[in-house]
Formats: sequence, C-alpha cells, structure tokens
Amino acid sequence: MPKRLFFVPFIFLLLFACGRQTQQSEPVFVKIKKLTYSREPDLQKWSRLFKSIKTAKDKYQFVLSAGQTKLDTLFPLLQTIFRQSTDDSLRSLAVFSMAQVNPQKSRTFFLQLLTENNLSPKLTLHLISALGFCGEAKSIPALENLTRNTTFKKTAFYALAQLARSGNSDPAFLNQLFDSTHVAPPSAAEAYYLYYNNLNSEQMGKLLKWLPQSRPGAQILILKKLAKLSRKNAFRNFAVDSTNNQRLRSFLLKELTRSGNAWRALLPELNLSAQFQDSIFFAAVQKHTSDSLPCVRIQAFKALSAIDAQKALPLLVDQFGALPFTHEKAEVCKLIAKIDPSTGYLLINQNLDKGNSYFKKTLLSALAMTKFPLAVRMLHQFLQVDDPILITGAYSALKSIHRVRGSDVQQLLNSKYPSVVGLALSDWFATHRPPAKDILLMLYKKFHQADQFELQLDIASLLKKQGTLSPAETDTLRKYLAHPFIAKKLFGELGIPAVPKAFDLKRLPRYLQPDSLQFNTHPVVEIKTSKGTFRMELLPEFAPLTVKNFLHLANHKFYDKLYFHRVVDDFVVQGGDPTGTGWGGTNYLIPSEHSPLPFVRGTVGIATAGFDTGSSQFFICHSAQPHLNGRYTAFGKVIKGMNTVDKIEQGDLILTIKQVR
Repeated sequence: MPKRLFFVPFIFLLLFACGRQTQQSEPVFVKIKKLTYSREPDLQKWSRLFKSIKTAKDKYQFVLSAGQTKLDTLFPLLQTIFRQSTDDSLRSLAVFSMAQVNPQKSRTFFLQLLTENNLSPKLTLHLISALGFCGEAKSIPALENLTRNTTFKKTAFYALAQLARSGNSDPAFLNQLFDSTHVAPPSAAEAYYLYYNNLNSEQMGKLLKWLPQSRPGAQILILKKLAKLSRKNAFRNFAVDSTNNQRLRSFLLKELTRSGNAWRALLPELNLSAQFQDSIFFAAVQKHTSDSLPCVRIQAFKALSAIDAQKALPLLVDQFGALPFTHEKAEVCKLIAKIDPSTGYLLINQNLDKGNSYFKKTLLSALAMTKFPLAVRMLHQFLQVDDPILITGAYSALKSIHRVRGSDVQQLLNSKYPSVVGLALSDWFATHRPPAKDILLMLYKKFHQADQFELQLDIASLLKKQGTLSPAETDTLRKYLAHPFIAKKLFGELGIPAVPKAFDLKRLPRYLQPDSLQFNTHPVVEIKTSKGTFRMELLPEFAPLTVKNFLHLANHKFYDKLYFHRVVDDFVVQGGDPTGTGWGGTNYLIPSEHSPLPFVRGTVGIATAGFDTGSSQFFICHSAQPHLNGRYTAFGKVIKGMNTVDKIEQGDLILTIKQVR
C-alpha cells in the first residue's frame, strides 16, 4: 500500500471522532432550538432531552420552546413537568405552554388545579390568564367566582374579556355589575370586560354616570364603547334620554377644553362630539385641529364636518392647501368630497399626480364619493396601472359605489400581484359562485413562492366550496405548496390528511440556524423615519430567531425606504413589507415564537397571517392589546421616542434601521 494511502483510514477516524465530539459538546440551547424550529413531533426525543438538562435556565427555555411548537403530542410531557416541579417559575411557563399546545385539555386541567387550593398566588394568576387564552365557555363560572377575590379580580376580568371577545359571555353576571348595589366606577379590567359585551341603553346610562369618576384607563374604554355605539340604533335610544344627553354633553365640553388631555381619550371624545350639532361644540372641537398628532387633527376635522358641514367646508379647503402630501391631506379631501363633490373633484384632479401611492389611494376613495361619471371612468383606468396599491385602491373605491363590472374582476384575476388577485378572489367569493376549479388550481400553481402563501390559503377556502378533490389535484397542491409551514392549515381546510413531520431546518437561511442564535446582551436598534427617530430594545431570550432575522434584515438595509403601510389609531403601527400592500415579505417564512410577554404600549411584534408565517413585517402597539397576548411573537419594545411612533401615518417612510448596541 502506498504511504500516502496508509494514513487515509486514520484521517477518517479522526474526522469521525471530531464529529462525535462536536455533537456531544453541542450546547443545550442549540439542541432545544433544533427540536423547536423543526416542530419535531416525536415525544421521546423531547423527553430524553429534558432528562439530560441540569440547569434551571435551560429548563425554562425548554418548556417555553415546547409551547412555541403548538404540538399536541407534547402536552403529557408538559403536564408531567408541572406536576413534578417545585419551581413556580417553571410551573408558570408550563401553564403557558400547555395552553399553547392543547387549549381544550389545558382548560380541564387548569380548572382541576384551581379546586386544589394549594397553589401560590403567582401560579394562580398564570392559570387564570391561561383560562382566558384557552377560550372556552366552560371556564366562565370559575372565573366569575375568582372576581370576588381581590388578589385575582383584575386577572379574572381580563380573562373573562378574552372569552367575551370570542362570543362567550354570561348575561346574568353582566347584569350583576350594573346592580343598584354596585356603586363604584369600574376598574380598567372591568371596563375592558364591559367593552366586549353587548350593553343595553340602561346599562350604557349607568356607565356614563360612572364616567367622570373613572380612572384614565377605564375612562378611555368607556369612551371607546360609547363611540363604537354612536353609529348604531342602540346609541340613539340611549342618547334621547335628557339626563344621559346632558351628562355626556357636560363631560365632553369639560374634557375638550382641558389642557394635557391624552390623545387616546381625545379620539373617542371628538368622535362623540359629532352628536352635538351646535356652535359651542364646533368651537371646542376646532381647537384640536392644530394638535401635534395627525390622528387627532383628522378626527377633529371629521367631527367638525358632522357638526356643521357647510361651516367646516372653508376650513377644510384652507387646511387642504396648507398640508403636505400625506395621509392627513388625503383624508381632508375625502371630507371635502362628501360635503361638496364639485370642489372635491377639482382638488382631486389637481393633486392625483402628487404624493406617494398611499396618498393617491385615499384620493381615489374620495373620487368615488363624488359619483361623477368622469370619476368612475378614471377609477376604471386606475385598474390598469402597474401599482398594486393603486389597483386595490381603485377597485375598493368602485366597490364602495357599486360600480364593479364582471370584466374588472377578470382583469384582476390575471394580475401578477398576489394582493390584487386575492382581492378579486375574496370579492368573487362574496358575490358570486367560486371560480371554476381549473382556474383556482392554475392560480395556485402560479403563486407558489414563500411570500405568496396567503393567496394559496385563500384559494384553498374557495376549493373547499367545489367539492372533493381528485388524487391528481391533491398531488398538485402538495407539489406547489408555497411553504411547509402552511401545510397543516391548508390541508386541514380541505379535509386532506396531513401526517405531522419535522420541518427540515435547511429551509431556513444559514444565519437563522439554531447554532447562530445565542446572544450575550439585548440588542438595541435606532429607527429613523420621516416623522422622527425612535429606539427599540430587542428581547432574544424570548424570541432569538425573530430577533436575529430582524437584525439581519436591518443590517442588510432591507427595511430602508419601506413604508409604514398600516396604521390603526390606538392599535398598531405596521411596516416592513417591500410591496407596501400587506402581502409581502422575504422569500422565506420563520417559525412563531409565542411567549407570556404582554402586548402593552410600545411592544414590538411580528405580523403574521397564521401560525409560523412570520417574515419581515413588524408592528408596534400604541396601547395595551391583551387579545394579542400569546397569539403573536413579541420580540422587542420601544425604549425611546414613543411620541414619534404616535405621529406616524400610513405612507410614512422607514429611512434606516441601525443597530446601536
């Protein structure tokens, strides 16, 4: 044997030994994340790994990660960990994770635990929160009973509110809150519960009586409830009562003239002011047209238009001329078009070639309000432009005045943009029989990239209406599936068996592999926008993959010059979509990393269209949003410049995102 070949076996042995050594020395964190992100369904693999873990920190990470998979097979393991552990922090994480992997079994187990009376207050609070997340009406009696305990009252009301939001409520318990013996104003938690319940006129009157004495958090929710009802007949029945009318009038005038009023309270107050059509309210509202926040100014102009349209018109025209080409200017134009179609049409024609796509989209909505034949013709012309934002804007505008033609829908179905095709399909689904199966399958095959998964899910909903699929058609769905992460939802929609199996981690980019996700500190990024700058601290201990993905995209200038495409007042600011339509992202999806972190003012989360469909889009909460808890990935928080976030409008730009720590 030649000498150079004599050493070959030893080289292979050395490489094999090194490989074994590398495998053995692999950090526990990496092992956990490999099982987590692959959505490994094998219970034995998870059990063996947990038995090998020595430190409390790694056990916490294991239990949190198990919940992030939402795999029903892991429920027995989590239940065993809960029963055998004496560590309340670990048991609290186990409660959260059990509720994630199997809400139905968890609800039964949690109710049983609450009857044992041997739990710490901290653990009991986590159980109560989890019952709200599990979302079943059978939890209501136990939660109602817990509202009588001062320690658990707040959490129990928030849990009941979560159930009420999904349609599970107890009218008898609701009536008790308005009983004559219940004289104290509601707390923020109680007001949150009341917000998601249907209230009659008498109950609304009692709520209004409590309004002046309520604390700010509860006051805002009561005002929002009143504003929400102001567009319904129930409010008219409530408002005709002279006592209620006078109470609301006095309260609003006092609040509108008070300095330092929070903008979150001002929005519903201005909305409600539209009910009082007199000069006193006109003057009180007009002061807020010079507020520092665009959302407040817009709401003030809407209120002025409702109070006295003709008196407001010259103010609106003057304001339109003074404003830059932003969402606010376009909203003002909508009000002008509603009051005086001729003036609105003239202003739209003069400005439709200015501003960005979001500005033009809102102008198209204003154009439809004029209902002029030339306006309708112009809207049809915008269906042919090469801009998905304007196409969907023109189509929605035509739909609002019932001028959509059958040929318009067909034209949109032939578009190259998923958002446009999705809009056409949803409209067809609502007003016609579903398109033929061959058309749907053709569109399914055409849009099969990872960032087009939403359209495939919409198509699945339509295919369900067409009856049973043939084996060949089922094979087509599997072959052209946009991403494995949506397989369970898509095939579940169609009733096609889908065997759970681990996801191949090679489908994730190299920089998102588990061995690259360990952080020593909390990264901080600075986001420069067209409205100013703010800073976010990222939280990798809860969502390491999401944090790494966000940092990678930011460092490679992915977000530079992208728009904030969605802004909902007192809810969220959302951006990070390269298409600007809400349908775009990267060419891959990332696993969800749900955690017990609450969504409060300033929390940063990942926008998704279902479990495990995260990408580049992120949102920032204007205020606390408990209904998002445990349902979205929270990966950061704003630590500086939240006032800048409040100023952001739809169509404002992300200029740069830079890591500063």
